[in-house]
Amino acid sequence: MNDALRDYEILDLIGVLTSQRASGRLQISTGMTGGALFFDRGQLVEAWLGKLTGFQAINALASVGGASYDFDPTIAPPAQSSITARERLLLKDYFGIDAIDREQSHDLAFDEVDSMPSHAVPLASVEDPDSASVLEPQSTTTPEGQYPETPHFISEADDEVTLVKPKRVVPRRLPLLHQAFTKSTLRPALLFVLLTVLVAAAAVALVYRSRKSDSAASVAPPVQTASPTDVSQAPTTEPQAQKTENTAALPDLTGNWKVTNTVEQTSYEAYKNMEIGFNVSINQAGKDFTGKGEKISENGRSLPRNGRTPISVKGTIDGDKVEATFSENGAMRTTNGRFVWRINKTTGGLTGTFVSTAAGARGRSAAKKEL
Repeated sequence: MNDALRDYEILDLIGVLTSQRASGRLQISTGMTGGALFFDRGQLVEAWLGKLTGFQAINALASVGGASYDFDPTIAPPAQSSITARERLLLKDYFGIDAIDREQSHDLAFDEVDSMPSHAVPLASVEDPDSASVLEPQSTTTPEGQYPETPHFISEADDEVTLVKPKRVVPRRLPLLHQAFTKSTLRPALLFVLLTVLVAAAAVALVYRSRKSDSAASVAPPVQTASPTDVSQAPTTEPQAQKTENTAALPDLTGNWKVTNTVEQTSYEAYKNMEIGFNVSINQAGKDFTGKGEKISENGRSLPRNGRTPISVKGTIDGDKVEATFSENGAMRTTNGRFVWRINKTTGGLTGTFVSTAAGARGRSAAKKEL
């Protein structure tokens, strides 16, 4: 059995073979019953399942679940078919299956009808061990190269049965399969799809870069070129002087600071109006800075060494505004908070506010750099 055919229902599989214009034999096994479908360039030539043939075989297969299939493109379809003209019309109308016109001569007279049949053989009749003997799959060809006769259209014992009529089936779009259904034939298709995706991604990237370049060019100010005289007269140290001026304008917070927080609002009444002192050592790098220190006092009273809790600070400088977050590792838990200071250009100190998760405290904050 071809592994590639396991996930297909019979009508979908017929649709794939038809779209591939496949020729060969599709061997079918439903457990106790075997059958086969023959195709010539995508058209159904012959169909049988157990004792059923033609439309009755396809109708029974449409209600089967869990059947296994094996397609062999090396086996040629028979030269004649037991499928009648009436059955070809039914196969096309019920299942959308094109059957080739290779009708054998037989004793049954063909009556042209305009209406759908009222009965068809269900699969239960096909797989009943007590009924007529089950026709197992036999060798496809005889020594003389001829195909064995297919079973008759329908037996007389099956005249009281129910039509297994599915809704009109429109074959869904499925991946094209090679007639041999081998992994080696699928690899080129997968490589082609992968290559297509990579090319599409590269094209999108190029378009994005092109649009980005166009946008940058549209907003860029016009470049004014200086005359040779202006260039010769321009001082060569101007960029360095500008850089020095910008660096000098940035305040320097590096050093040791004494920070005092005054609690104005808190969820714990005992903390109200408390003054808490910290020693913090700050290290600045450009506009960013970090600091480490410890809590040293409460209401002006120095704390013993084992009562001091560490604090870490991280912040940025924006003009005369300084913003920082802090984390204080207490004996029971860690609390976090935030400073917002303004730089006093006269004294060089920091004044502003603080908020903390410790008892929901908030209030004034001031920092003085120790010389």
